[in-house]
Amino acid sequence: INAEYMGNFRMFACRQALIRSGRIQRLCVQSKRTYFAVSQYKFDKQRPRVYFEVEIAGGAKRRIIFELFEDRVPFTAENFLRLCRSDFKNKAGKVLTYNNSLINRVIPSVLIQGGNIGSGAETIYGPTFKDESFFFNHDREGLLSTVNNGPNTNTSQFLITLGPAPWLNRKSVVFGEVVSGWDAIEEIERHGSNTGEVRSKIQISGSGQVSEAEYHKFDRLEPFDVFASR
Repeated sequence: INAEYMGNFRMFACRQALIRSGRIQRLCVQSKRTYFAVSQYKFDKQRPRVYFEVEIAGGAKRRIIFELFEDRVPFTAENFLRLCRSDFKNKAGKVLTYNNSLINRVIPSVLIQGGNIGSGAETIYGPTFKDESFFFNHDREGLLSTVNNGPNTNTSQFLITLGPAPWLNRKSVVFGEVVSGWDAIEEIERHGSNTGEVRSKIQISGSGQVSEAEYHKFDRLEPFDVFASR
């Protein structure tokens, strides 16, 4: 069965055949998006998950959960993980954290950008760090990727894709994906503009690593083997 692309989930017979064959791992429904996860990638250990608590236009906190591709890009994933956990100090003794930082750029259907912490965009490796791997492409929404000013200039800034972004392939490093919190992602998107200007204050008021108990509340989505329908 060729399951490399399924754009129409009305293909009931194909879906049932995949389920019977054991290739569809589970069905996950998040907000308006429905995913079929096809388990072609296998991993030796559980990938870390982290969260943002975001306040949009002064409203209630909303949680977004990311899964980090530590098995493929451990160097890049570790930087994001430590900044979410707020457990790293630079040489000056300053704690590097995403807490209280702002989402500074939102282009609907394109991307969400943030991560400019403190007086700059410092990382746990210094001002910048190298491109680790371009194993994953920017081929769908919900991908977590680096922001840079050219080759090997990655910082603490990150972006979340709101659709395929092929122009970023081999320029930015994909290191994670959204696994929960699509309602918050969609709300953030509504406060963006075609120029990228954010029309309301969107703040990351808290962040951290997802606990073991909470981890299993969410269906696991295998990266880049997911067919989405909105």
